[in-house]
Amino acid sequence: LASADPLPIAAVVSVGGLPDLAADKAATGAACGPAVIDALVGPPTRSRPDPYADTSPAERLPIGGRQEIVNGADDPIAPPWLGRAWADKARAAGDRARFTVIPATGHVELIAPGSAAWSREADMIERLAR
Repeated sequence: LASADPLPIAAVVSVGGLPDLAADKAATGAACGPAVIDALVGPPTRSRPDPYADTSPAERLPIGGRQEIVNGADDPIAPPWLGRAWADKARAAGDRARFTVIPATGHVELIAPGSAAWSREADMIERLAR
């Protein structure tokens, strides 16, 4: 994705995601854990001084595709305010982003087949695929 000829992305559905890794690392505390984000991005090096530059979606905005940002109202790992902040950031960069909060839903329910959240997300994906 970070190349001269990147893969075009038509749409993204972020389900309880943490797309702004630097901001989310500071906000999620012990829930997901800063160590998990550190392990994902790796340490800064002489040739790669900013490890977020090639890892965090926030550094790649605008992505040019439509974004559906979905968070559970009761999610302690990716609380709704993080999703809202991302949608705002994506829109400010020129992307089309819509934010949805699913009531009475935590983090795991977002990916549990058969849950109310799963059904809503499947509808989103089907709509985007048309």
